[in-house]
Amino acid sequence: MVKKLFSGLTLLFMFCIQLNAQQENTQSNYVLPKFAEGYVMMKGGRTQQMLLNYNTVTEEMVFKRGETLLAIGKEELQEVEYVRIDDRTFVLVAGKFYELLYEGERSLYAEHKNIVIPPGNPAPYGGTSHVSSVDQYSGVSSTGSMYYKMYLPDGYKLKPSVSYFVKKGESFSRANSLNQLRRHYSDKREAFDKYTKENKVKFENILQMTQLAEFLDK
Repeated sequence: MVKKLFSGLTLLFMFCIQLNAQQENTQSNYVLPKFAEGYVMMKGGRTQQMLLNYNTVTEEMVFKRGETLLAIGKEELQEVEYVRIDDRTFVLVAGKFYELLYEGERSLYAEHKNIVIPPGNPAPYGGTSHVSSVDQYSGVSSTGSMYYKMYLPDGYKLKPSVSYFVKKGESFSRANSLNQLRRHYSDKREAFDKYTKENKVKFENILQMTQLAEFLDK
């Protein structure tokens, strides 16, 4: 009887472990799955090599010093030209980092952003409401340390948001949808429509958008 009870408790314990593992948060606060070797190009040609990653919640370039995570400060940003991590380039425009996806006559940039949705408030009839608890976190605060970890605590969710910017000459314009992006290719609308339809281009698919910009620049 004791053996059967012990066996039952063991199975229950294993089930609880598996359930908790399934509930762990797998959405990252960062663009890259881990901090990677990169460098910061400073004005004047100086470079600083370090482990880097871009935080999509605080919208900051974060670097690792030992076991400490630090964000590039506002004063230091004034001296930054761009950041290179692996084969990805992040350009500083008006104090914010945008990833350069394609460089050409009309260059395409992406703005990476995540909105944090904390565990919902109890709602009537046993439901859960997230409406009043949506946290559009931005910047640094004394309670913001969890936003710098790779993953948020269980129960928190991330709502991805991506916008694109088209640079032509000195013009740097935002596009929040395919239709808005189409306006920046007024001279190639037929090619734009054909390509996006045939390739089923999704606005939130960064690779597809990069390939679209390259195709339209031919």
